[in-house]
Amino acid sequence: MGVALAVSQVIERPEVPRARAYAIVAVIASALTLAAQGYAGSWASGHQAIRARRDELRRAKPCVLHAYRALDDCLRTMHIDTECVRRGVELLWRTKLGPFAAFSRSR
Repeated sequence: MGVALAVSQVIERPEVPRARAYAIVAVIASALTLAAQGYAGSWASGHQAIRARRDELRRAKPCVLHAYRALDDCLRTMHIDTECVRRGVELLWRTKLGPFAAFSRSR
């Protein structure tokens, strides 16, 4: 909004030729369009990366449910330190949280 006010004050001056005023407006509109396109592209890329990570984690869920016998490569999907994942899974199992919450309802 502040940009629009500043531009309107500049282009409304009588000493600014109409062609120059239109050029200023065109340059600013182009810059804003490019910025909006860049933002939209970044948003789409981020959204795609989040969906890809979600899918990886869904595929790794069986590894978490059976972490005591899961391969390290599968557990690395969750975290680089597989022993950390196994300790975390053990804690989740004992407290019946996360993927193990359903087990607390069945008992």
